[in-house]
Amino acid sequence: MLKNRAVTLLILLFIIVFISFIQIFRLIVLERDAYLTSSEENRITILPIYSARGLIRLSSEELISENIVFHNLVISLGNKSFSSVNKTIEGIGFDLDIKKTRVEKIKNKIHLNKKSKKVTLIENLSSEQIEKYLFYREKWPSIKLESELRRFLIDGSLFSHVVGYLGRINADELAEEEEFLLFNESWVGKTGLEKQYDETLRGSFGYKTVEVDVYGKEVRELRRIKPSTTNTIYLSLDKNLQRLAKKELNGRRGAIIAIDPNNGLVRALVSSPDFNPNVLNQSEKGNFTEIASDPDGPFFNRVISGNYPPASTIKPFIGLLGLQEGVIDWGTIVEDPGFFQINAEGRKYRGSREEGHGSVNLSKAIIESSDVYFYELATQLSVDKIYAFLGSFGLSNKTGIDIYGEGEGILPNRKWKLGAVGDTWYVGDTVNLGIGQGYITVTPLQLALAISAFANKGKVFRPRVVERIND
Repeated sequence: MLKNRAVTLLILLFIIVFISFIQIFRLIVLERDAYLTSSEENRITILPIYSARGLIRLSSEELISENIVFHNLVISLGNKSFSSVNKTIEGIGFDLDIKKTRVEKIKNKIHLNKKSKKVTLIENLSSEQIEKYLFYREKWPSIKLESELRRFLIDGSLFSHVVGYLGRINADELAEEEEFLLFNESWVGKTGLEKQYDETLRGSFGYKTVEVDVYGKEVRELRRIKPSTTNTIYLSLDKNLQRLAKKELNGRRGAIIAIDPNNGLVRALVSSPDFNPNVLNQSEKGNFTEIASDPDGPFFNRVISGNYPPASTIKPFIGLLGLQEGVIDWGTIVEDPGFFQINAEGRKYRGSREEGHGSVNLSKAIIESSDVYFYELATQLSVDKIYAFLGSFGLSNKTGIDIYGEGEGILPNRKWKLGAVGDTWYVGDTVNLGIGQGYITVTPLQLALAISAFANKGKVFRPRVVERIND
């Protein structure tokens, strides 16, 4: 009996030892790589190395956009729990006299960026804040001071709608660009040239692989890949002309664009009202909400995106088409009594002068802006011919200017009206089109380019602000 019990106990002991051996074998051999990988992830991290953003100069070499140094307070998250991180934030907030509301915003920011390796807590620290941090830094090993270059426009708002502004990369931009996946605190162009030439100006990021301790503090550097050098872009703008245009608008809603008809280079581009990009380039939020909520729309680039009836500026084009089609010559006379009728019983289309302009030829009609002359001429042409002719001057599509955010106007024809309005085209629509009214709209840029083509005998250039790029 005792012998049988002893045998049973030995068998049970053997089974326990065998199971333990199998478990140890699995942990040591089979899952060794998985545990090593987990260990590596806990102590190894990859950090971005940013290159200085490319400069923006005028063709005269004058600098208009540069980089200045900011000192930011950054926390390394590592594998710390949210409760641990929150305690750290509350502690450093107390030591640096940060308002409780600001501390709560920082905690929310960290929660939103929980997958990040590190998060910026405070930007552009004052000298007083830096002194306090240096005094307490041993107390907070996971928090450190980092320097960062930020954009600065030397002339403030003068080139705001040309250059644009920067902002932190958002979720949509992160999804579009794989190289940003690790670097979710990057600054990228949001509007203007900063957006259009973002890759050219920021170059390629470098990175370093570092070993960190339990606080996320760097222990040693394992690998470093240098960032690429960035490029300087040179603009065709004339600073004096730019200032003059801004002065003429004097803060009123409006747009001024000056294009060299010989090559399409933009010499001045001002949209009013404007804004100061520096208040956005130097803060994550800046005064964005305040600027965006302004009813005058300072962010809106009226030059490239505003839609307006061309009105009498279209008359020289209609006149040229009439000459080209042989419908009129320079001596063709039209009587302008102050109104026009398609037929004797039809609607009266009034002119700008109630008493009319009397007998007018093409020259007088353009000089005095006789609506009746061009009402008459438009009916002798057709919407199809007017559409094709105006389209040849670039009024039927975007110009392709190298500034992000260009819009386009409406050059109407039969097909457009049927699709947009659900109605057929009438002769009255052609009458209105003859004086740049009705459905037609253009951007100031489209109109300026068309007039440039008019001046250079029909050559439509692609307008450009960037004259050259140097590395």
